[in-house]
Amino acid sequence: MLIFDPVQLKSFGHEFFETETFSVRYVLSKKLIFKSIYIPYGPIIKNEKGYTDFMDFLVKGKFVRIKIDLPKIYLKESKEKLEKLLIDFGFESSTYVQDKETLVLTPTNWNLSSKDQRYIRNAVKEYSVRIYTNLDPSVIHPVTKNPLTKDIYNVYAENGRLMHYNIKSYEAFLDCFKNSLTSVSYNNTTDDISGFVLGYPINSQNIDNLKVQELLILFTALSPIGKENRHGYLVHQKLFEYVFNELKYDSIDFHGADRSKGRSYVEFKERFGGSYLSYPGSFEYKKYFK
Repeated sequence: MLIFDPVQLKSFGHEFFETETFSVRYVLSKKLIFKSIYIPYGPIIKNEKGYTDFMDFLVKGKFVRIKIDLPKIYLKESKEKLEKLLIDFGFESSTYVQDKETLVLTPTNWNLSSKDQRYIRNAVKEYSVRIYTNLDPSVIHPVTKNPLTKDIYNVYAENGRLMHYNIKSYEAFLDCFKNSLTSVSYNNTTDDISGFVLGYPINSQNIDNLKVQELLILFTALSPIGKENRHGYLVHQKLFEYVFNELKYDSIDFHGADRSKGRSYVEFKERFGGSYLSYPGSFEYKKYFK
């Protein structure tokens, strides 16, 4: 993949178009005969021909308005090529609907303060963390007898309802579990789940054409007990330790941490250190009728 973000997977919902060279998930709106689309953190470009095929899709769609929030693009050449095609098409720079920046941890710049470590010391008295690779629905929770993937999703869905988030489908979770590292915190006595973090491994090259292994943090949620006892620190810290110390990954990307939007989760992410990275840009095209 030359350009890829897992939120562009078909199972994440809305409209979807795919060929052998590219795919795009988009939100379509219509007013009379006029069509507009919004593409969040896309498209997916599979090979060199994908760039021109994607632009052909935009031309043939005859859209009167197109807005694209570009994802993190690891290859400098890929970023420059797509940006040039968009500008040549008539796109102009715009503002992100999604987060415009993200927070990236490396083995040398991440650190949870001793003050925040106390939440982990308290949690491990009654809870422990298990880490799963490419979790499959055939794995059954020993107490509920449900697929573990479903029990994890239920924690996410319940948290989303309480927080009034837009809840993704179970199918989207299953798609991500196929290529994932997931940390789950369990009560040592009851095996109840108090929280989880689902990360998506990325193997790519950076702007200097060096191979990198990175973990994108896609989903995380806590049960009411997990929130009360701040188990978010526990499930994140244990996953990060495993990724850096055991797997020797180059980086962990929180997949969005926009300081300008004043969201509380940004402050939580900052507790782990790291440095901010801006996404490549948001672009918008409007067709004007004479």
